[in-house]
Amino acid sequence: MNEEFLHFIWRYKLFNLPLSDKETRLEVEVLSTGIPNPDAGPDFTDVRIRTANTIWAGNAEIHRRASDWNRHGHQTDPHYNNVILHLVEIKDTEVKNSLGQEVPTMELTWNKELTNRYLALLNNHDKIGCRDFLNAVDPIVFTHWMNRMIVERLEQRTEAVFHLLNETAGDWQEVYYRRLLMSLGMNINAQPFEMLSRSLPYSVLRKHTGNLLQTEALLLGQAGFLEERLFPEEYFLTLRNEYAFLKAKYSLKPVDRSLWKFMRMRPGSFPTLRLAQFAKLMQNRMTEFDVLRQAVCPDDFVSWFHTTASEFWDTHYHFDRLSEPFTKSLGKTAATLLVINAVVPVLFAWGKRNGNQDLMQKAISFLEAMPPEENQITRAWEKAGITVSNAADAQSLIQLYRQYCEKKFCLRCAIGNKLMMQSVIC
Repeated sequence: MNEEFLHFIWRYKLFNLPLSDKETRLEVEVLSTGIPNPDAGPDFTDVRIRTANTIWAGNAEIHRRASDWNRHGHQTDPHYNNVILHLVEIKDTEVKNSLGQEVPTMELTWNKELTNRYLALLNNHDKIGCRDFLNAVDPIVFTHWMNRMIVERLEQRTEAVFHLLNETAGDWQEVYYRRLLMSLGMNINAQPFEMLSRSLPYSVLRKHTGNLLQTEALLLGQAGFLEERLFPEEYFLTLRNEYAFLKAKYSLKPVDRSLWKFMRMRPGSFPTLRLAQFAKLMQNRMTEFDVLRQAVCPDDFVSWFHTTASEFWDTHYHFDRLSEPFTKSLGKTAATLLVINAVVPVLFAWGKRNGNQDLMQKAISFLEAMPPEENQITRAWEKAGITVSNAADAQSLIQLYRQYCEKKFCLRCAIGNKLMMQSVIC
């Protein structure tokens, strides 16, 4: 079995007793399996065991084979000198630490039913490996884990926000602007939208928010949509001329036009139209960080983001893609996703950076008040019988799938742990 499974067996004391060395006849009483160590060094710290009449405290290291100790170089690493117990599935050698002292090595054995349960989860090809067993999980366990998942997801996104904050010398406005643009690209165009935000600082764009045409020229020009081809429309030619002047003025370098994806996209989601809508958001000052801090509820943002583009886009999706005349606004679904993917992470990160628990809770309450997004992951959970009531549920389940189900980290999941302890699998 893999080391992750052996960690699970040790951590939850699922190994057979007595724990002993057949060769030396040394028998160990485990007082505490210790604390899992996610960092470099021994796998478990603060382990306590009793041998004969002596209590030992230190660390434990786990390998599939005892010889892995030497293969990993622990015999020369002083960080492993405090290991009091080396636990393995197969003891194929004795091992020593860097002081030349022999480290007690013992084989772990367990009920093979646990192996069968684990393999049943691991080898299940469904998106959600435990789908057929979820009804056996205590709802309290599931709810508790979902609460953990939403915080974990926001913490993960907070790290991304803090990374941007370091890049921008602590400029929260620039960070918020970048998150908004990246989120506007959804999954398919997130990268070029992010690259666009880096190539066109908010400080430059804001100088021209009083002139919608110039704002559009900067956004569409920096995206590369005004350079490679010529279109006869007066609107396009005016944008092109405006951009040529502004590009030279600010020494701008546009994003590679080939990065943008249009294939298999609904025309209403074309990046050209999205950028025209974002220009209107800029003009209406709905992208300002102060607005984010002062908002009371997510509906405010959804209403603000539900914006239209300029008149040209009433009859176009692209410069060469005509449409029936109608006002093209950023849809409610897209506006909601902007709140989920930009507003909430930045608000949560702002609260965390300033030690404001109320703001962090406010960010979570925004998610709880919004409808859930619909995608392949949420549909898979619904198919498995899980109700997705709001955006917080959806984000929790996306986190669970991406970080646990997809990676087959069943043993790191509270749900997988509970199922392993029960006889419902196999």
